[in-house]
Amino acid sequence: MTDTSPTRRIGVVTTSRADYSHLYWPLRELSAHPAVELAVFVLGAHLSPEFGSTVKEIERDGFPIQARIECLLHSDTDTGMAKTIGVAILGLADALTTWRPDILLLIADRYEMLAPASVALALRIPIAHIEGGEISQGAIDDHVRNALTKLASIHFTSTPTARRRVIAMGEEPRRVHHAGAPSLDHITHSGLFDRPTLEARLGIPLTSPTILAAWHPVTVLRDTNTEADAFFAALAEVPGHIIFVYPNADAGSHFLIERTRALAATRPDTNIFINLDPVTYWSLLGHVDCMIGNSSSGIMEAASFALPVVNIGIRQQGRERAANVLDAPAEASAILAAIHRALAPEFRASIAGMTNPYGNGTAARTIAQVLTTVSLRNLLIKQPAQLSEDASLADAALADTSEPEPVEGAPLKPATEVPAVEARPQARTEARGADSPQPPSPLRISIDPPAMSRSRKGTIFGPVCFYIGDQAFPAAWYTDLVVAFISVWFDAVVKILSRKRNHERVRFYHNPYSVDISSAEEGAVDLEFIWHNASDEKLVASFHARLRELTQQSMDAAERILAVCEERGWSDPDTRMIAATLKDAAAALAKNPVPDIP
Repeated sequence: MTDTSPTRRIGVVTTSRADYSHLYWPLRELSAHPAVELAVFVLGAHLSPEFGSTVKEIERDGFPIQARIECLLHSDTDTGMAKTIGVAILGLADALTTWRPDILLLIADRYEMLAPASVALALRIPIAHIEGGEISQGAIDDHVRNALTKLASIHFTSTPTARRRVIAMGEEPRRVHHAGAPSLDHITHSGLFDRPTLEARLGIPLTSPTILAAWHPVTVLRDTNTEADAFFAALAEVPGHIIFVYPNADAGSHFLIERTRALAATRPDTNIFINLDPVTYWSLLGHVDCMIGNSSSGIMEAASFALPVVNIGIRQQGRERAANVLDAPAEASAILAAIHRALAPEFRASIAGMTNPYGNGTAARTIAQVLTTVSLRNLLIKQPAQLSEDASLADAALADTSEPEPVEGAPLKPATEVPAVEARPQARTEARGADSPQPPSPLRISIDPPAMSRSRKGTIFGPVCFYIGDQAFPAAWYTDLVVAFISVWFDAVVKILSRKRNHERVRFYHNPYSVDISSAEEGAVDLEFIWHNASDEKLVASFHARLRELTQQSMDAAERILAVCEERGWSDPDTRMIAATLKDAAAALAKNPVPDIP
């Protein structure tokens, strides 16, 4: 069609129960629009009896199904996943040629979505993509998501940070719209069930404590179930009622299904559901006591219910998260400790009134408005990103053939891959040698003050982590009491700078992580990044830093946080402490000039 045509064809692809629950309200908005001719292309797990034949939900909801593409192989391997993409391409090539849309709407990061994106590109059909710009480093989803972003002409992101990331990938800002996560529209638009109704629909009582468990294969690992042993070992010891939902149809899912059934056969009060419709699932998030596993719904949707979540392992590493999420490595003792904390009344009270960074339930309206009004003229022709001075720096880096300095330790690698690290900084000092100090590795304090949120009780949450080289500690986009943490961290750095203390330990608030700061030779400090479990502590990474650089980075972080808090009218003891410490830091730098390390 053209921009002057009275209607436009919009095709929507759905492959599983998970993406359909996100697409439901955008489909409702589009189907009700008088200028839209809507068609749904259904494929993958939707058509599999093993995964509940969820195409029936789409039929029941009355959306027009244009094509059913049988493509999911009955396989438990990565080869089966690859062949599924190929079979889907063959079916979609015919389906999208027969009914050629003006725009094809895709969502998220499932590997099957590479098939419609490839076909649409070959057929010159513009793609609109939902939920780009996010991060999940423990799954191939991360690569799929970024590929879909570059193939798409229109973008709908769930958070402001994700929008900035899509733009940083070279996409034109006018094409990138912050809509929020469309799954949250269920919370504001769908009638969620009360507890008695939910119990009747499930056929089970929700006796306290009830824990929702969702575990998926970690597809970035060669053995996608490497982390599953710790998960199931912890569940065997957890008290109360456990409700399982089925894993995604990825390599290793059949193994997980059998493992879940085996646990349910021996553990009382354990129930398994192949599929829960969206309203039942979102209602369940409002009535269980906590959620555990590695599902994105524990990060994206659970926050709207202020539901404590224990996020395990590396699958969701890097994804923005709110303060309800407690991260645990894939170790049974750490998982059990995190579950114990999640079920504690004081933790639940601490996150009451929190804000979900993924939106407020208005995404579908934004998505429909853009799709029905965007100009179709030259939609496929994207302007190239402007190069900056960074390009010259990159060229210079490529020309440098010297070996980079190694980073000691490796934060948040899979437990089986973390190398042994010395327990104390003295060993590292001896290794360097007194006469040949090594230059420090790159260190960065990562915060995002505009992404901060405040609960009704006045607690301020936000992203805060350290980067040692390209390694993040505790995790990329780790969320905690960011103002409180930076106030204590900055105070500790200034005490070292002022020579009032030789050693300080700064703890994170919502997870068992800390950073030790110790005076080293003149103008330097040793940093140790530590994870604490129930019985001991483990050194995750270590770092030898210039004290002046560390102080300046801390001052910059403090000033950025303070500026946003002042702009929003947020004032509490932590912001006042930051303001006072800024003055102390300036005075200490003037009084005690810190020499650079050779």
